[in-house]
Amino acid sequence: MNSKKTLLFIAVFYGCSLLFFHNWGDYLLGNGDSFGYYNYLPAFFIHHDLTDAEGRQTAYARHRNQSQHDGETFTPEDLKPHMLVGANYKGHYVNYYTCGVAVLQTPFFGAAHVLAKPLGYKTDGYSLPYRMGLAISGCFYGLLGLFFLRKILRGLFDETTTRIALLIVGMATNLYYFSTYNPFMAHSYLFCLVAILMWATIRFYNAFERRYLFVIAFLGGFISLTRPTDALFLVIPFFYKVYSWRTLKERMRLIWSLKLDFLIATFFFILPIVPQLFYWKLQTGHWIFNSYGELFKFDFAHPELKRGLFYFRNGWLAYTPVMYFALLGIVFLLKKRDFLVPILLFLPIYCFVIYSWWCWNYINGLGSRPMIDAYALLAIPLSMSVDFIRKLPIWGRFPVFSLVGLLGLVNIWQTQQTNLTVLFSEDGSLPYVWNILPKAKLDYSALVAFDLQMFQPSNPTFVKTIYSNTFEDSTASPNAVKTNAGNGSVSYKVPAQAYSPTYNGTIADFEGAKWVRISVKAFSPRNNIYELYQKSMLVVDIKRGDTSLEWRGVRLENKLGDADKIRGGTTNIWGEVSYFVKIPSDARPTDRVGCCVWCNNTYPIIIDDLKVEAY
Repeated sequence: MNSKKTLLFIAVFYGCSLLFFHNWGDYLLGNGDSFGYYNYLPAFFIHHDLTDAEGRQTAYARHRNQSQHDGETFTPEDLKPHMLVGANYKGHYVNYYTCGVAVLQTPFFGAAHVLAKPLGYKTDGYSLPYRMGLAISGCFYGLLGLFFLRKILRGLFDETTTRIALLIVGMATNLYYFSTYNPFMAHSYLFCLVAILMWATIRFYNAFERRYLFVIAFLGGFISLTRPTDALFLVIPFFYKVYSWRTLKERMRLIWSLKLDFLIATFFFILPIVPQLFYWKLQTGHWIFNSYGELFKFDFAHPELKRGLFYFRNGWLAYTPVMYFALLGIVFLLKKRDFLVPILLFLPIYCFVIYSWWCWNYINGLGSRPMIDAYALLAIPLSMSVDFIRKLPIWGRFPVFSLVGLLGLVNIWQTQQTNLTVLFSEDGSLPYVWNILPKAKLDYSALVAFDLQMFQPSNPTFVKTIYSNTFEDSTASPNAVKTNAGNGSVSYKVPAQAYSPTYNGTIADFEGAKWVRISVKAFSPRNNIYELYQKSMLVVDIKRGDTSLEWRGVRLENKLGDADKIRGGTTNIWGEVSYFVKIPSDARPTDRVGCCVWCNNTYPIIIDDLKVEAY
């Protein structure tokens, strides 16, 4: 199979995946970034009012109500905190997001708008044809990026290396996720733009045709518009084929000799940014405006490089480990130096910038989504690694390529797990991901692993019971519940934003045991338990002075009854929740241990039989 057939195979697989992942009858556009990117199109072409956030919110909610999410019906008022993805500046709505993605979506939006009415759908920008158009749009640009990546790689490598590299980038990285399952975000678009930028850069320096210089400038402006931090990709055309002091001086002389062309190129760089400048001027009175304001910002003094790269809270290499081969391949670029300096300059600066963002795990997605923008560039050292592996003897080549294939299958499977709501990577951990790896449905142990972010013991040995509270002697308490007990005749209602009766002891109580086990029976009478971060928690806190040596807690509501959802849960049913916490190896006998139920929301929860044991 040559590289053209490989690209065709990926395109068919992407198309089938797009159909598989989306329920076209009621599939929703999404909240946050994707809604903000798209907002410009219905606002400008349909509502004819860039300030009409309320109207767009109402139209979106109308279609969102076609389905129910975990038993909840959404109204415009419910959606308000999620849908108004912009700031209020002196009474004017200002979209947080720039319009680059919307411009690229325009042909697909236009096709949907033309087809919506004849097909019997509302022409409000949010009915089924529009949602289908946007999904196809993100998938199309991901594939277009792979098309240009193939052209780049074929100029540098043979057919075999090219097709292997295409398969790795297309199937074993989270480009697949953001081109099929979540194609509404900016990253398949940016991957495509960067790939074309690289292709145009190579063509310009091969023939010095001015049209390619103007294409480079236009793409650089478009990339900067779409995601301002991605302006760093301009190091590619500036430092391509620069690998020594001599070549740097030659580059300076070239720029000077073509100074008029570079001046014209500046116009092409600014051209795609002009609509955004006029939008800001219209909404704020300023040509340049920071729409995020003080709400979201960079913290360059405390970049989260370690977490952003390696942690399972959407860490790049945690969920896309195949890109270790790209990093290793940088060493081999000493043999093909054209992209060496651009990569060495770009990669550390880019990682520093993106992981200095306040939300370093970037919430939405599978793995670190900003790194997708760089995959076309990283495909060069990745291909160098592939070249090196291919030259190994069969006993070395076979296991490495088998590992690469396995990583590709894991990537596809984890995309499906996200689709099944089994994998929630933005708050992931190694114990949780390891627990769910073979599973197509969440269970109790997976939910505990998600909350605790620690492994549970396999066969612990019971030592003794440290504390037991059946609440039978709480009849005089205003929180006593006599009509609904988990055991006996009395249970206890933990009020909103309050703590249950608490075990307060010391490590000495555990007499050399290695584990603390806490358990409780719980009953949730609340109707709405969708919110992840406002669930009641069963807590263990081991402290030395005012410092917690070990603080762990598991959510209660989603472990009652059918324990198969991270969000949501089962109401009006009693269930038992328990877990183990390892006592720190450096714990002292005087260190304090506190165990209780914490009602971290406005909905009380009823508990019974709170118990603390040593194992």
